[in-house]
Amino acid sequence: MTQEPQKFLANNWIDILYLRSKISGDKKAFIFLSPDGKETERLTFSALLKRSEQIAAMISEKAHAGQNCVIFLPQGLNFVCTFFGILLSGCIPVPAFAPNAHRNNSMRMAGILEAAKTNFIVTDSSSSSFVNAWKADGTIKRQAQCIEIDVTSSDLSAPIQKIQPAITDTCLLQFTSGSTGEPKGVLITHENLLENMELLVKFYGTSSDTPFVSWVPLYHDLGLIGNMLFPIYSGATCIMMAPESFIQRPSLWLETIDKYRAYISFAPTFAYQFATKFKNEMNLTPSSFSSWKVAVVGAEPIFKDVLDTFSEAFSEFGFSSRNFQCAYGLAESTLMVVSTSRDQAPNARYVNKKLLEEGQIEFQRTSVNGHELICSGCIGEGHSIRIVDPNLNHSLNDLTVGEIYISGPCIADGYYENKEATENAFVHFTEENQIYLRTGDLGFLDNSELYVTGRSKDLIIINGKNHYPQDIEKTIYSNVPFVRVGCTTAFQVQENSREQFVLVSEIKPEHYSQVDLNYFTKILRCVYEYHGLTPLDIVLIPAGHISKTSSGKLQRQLVKKRYQNLKLKVIANLRS
Repeated sequence: MTQEPQKFLANNWIDILYLRSKISGDKKAFIFLSPDGKETERLTFSALLKRSEQIAAMISEKAHAGQNCVIFLPQGLNFVCTFFGILLSGCIPVPAFAPNAHRNNSMRMAGILEAAKTNFIVTDSSSSSFVNAWKADGTIKRQAQCIEIDVTSSDLSAPIQKIQPAITDTCLLQFTSGSTGEPKGVLITHENLLENMELLVKFYGTSSDTPFVSWVPLYHDLGLIGNMLFPIYSGATCIMMAPESFIQRPSLWLETIDKYRAYISFAPTFAYQFATKFKNEMNLTPSSFSSWKVAVVGAEPIFKDVLDTFSEAFSEFGFSSRNFQCAYGLAESTLMVVSTSRDQAPNARYVNKKLLEEGQIEFQRTSVNGHELICSGCIGEGHSIRIVDPNLNHSLNDLTVGEIYISGPCIADGYYENKEATENAFVHFTEENQIYLRTGDLGFLDNSELYVTGRSKDLIIINGKNHYPQDIEKTIYSNVPFVRVGCTTAFQVQENSREQFVLVSEIKPEHYSQVDLNYFTKILRCVYEYHGLTPLDIVLIPAGHISKTSSGKLQRQLVKKRYQNLKLKVIANLRS
């Protein structure tokens, strides 16, 4: 009797860590770079295991197996070791956010501690000062305990008892980025992650010989799963830097891809747009990107013109539009579950704009009266996708816009201790006897290919016509020079029983003192010419005041709430 081949490398992430240490122990797992590109930290796979075991011993002194432990650490290899240290202790890692002296995240921490039902924060002696200050002023509960990974009385030489979690056990509590509401803790199992790893290997063709480069925050699912766990599963080396290093010097990202001959890098759309502006500062050669075969684009709306501009700018250095792979996924689907094919340029098509407003799709050859949409690809093996009428709860045909529903082994178990939210988002289709995730995103299918059109909660409906906020926002920051790129939100409000919409835009600092009626006229004219709409209110605010998620997505509903509660810092506004 032949034995069935094993589906995964191992059946849980603890075994994978030990396996990598055994078969690739001396190989570099991670390299961390300073803002000037120097290697400041290195970890082999065996060193990763050893350091993770030491941290597990520290955690076991205070927390019991099964308890949730919040990770509150700056970007770096300590974060990687702490994640696995928590797993090795039998606890559940809960990535929070990075300490930031310039931003008060106390309420956010309070919310995570409350939602995760825990008092344990795994941090270091430097970052614990934030926690102590928040406890002192009463923002977070006084029972919160810091476990400092750089201060210990443990016997770190003593072996820890290896635990053996089941494949169906929770491996990770991943808080949603909260682009449309309060963040919720997504229950991600070992099986969810392993299934997603196999899917990503098929999408991107990684192996032990395919270096990764990343600057994406490790507390965000794109960073944690795509750029930390996925390289480990692939047996590859990942070269990391802090998000701040990329923001301060975008050239570091691309120069690192060149220097380390990286095969793959994940980034949201804005990163490609941002990096293009600094092309002239980069030290590149005609073969710089000859190794870069997979440039994954995801985590926010994808615009074809951004990808075209990037590929045109860097084609002389060996980059091709065929290197782009568009992807779609969310925290509740572990990570990516939809992707375009390798070695194929992104497919964008024009649709009739008027019909799109009515939820119907008609492709056309030109941009005249058209709207460009980019294909996100096909659903991964073992998964299924439906487009559903959210009001009537029945499946729709191809070329009809509805809510995107996804089913398959990458779909999470639900939300931690949140039965109502779980029942709303994870629904049962009796004819298939399958649980489907309601993504909250709108889109349509064309011959099994997915096109995402927007968020259902963010949709602006004026006089029965659908308008997607990202299109209005892009019109403004692409055509109004004093507005900061990617820093405009459009959202619907009700005024005198009529549906209206409001625009909130960050303006560049050099324009703060110059705002007059002409500024508003430019925005009004632009919105009317492109969309035939007039906003109820245009609000101009300072740079850095638009609410965004950890991955840079606009939090339109939070901006709307702040607008309605008069909590925005306003430079000037014009109300119709």
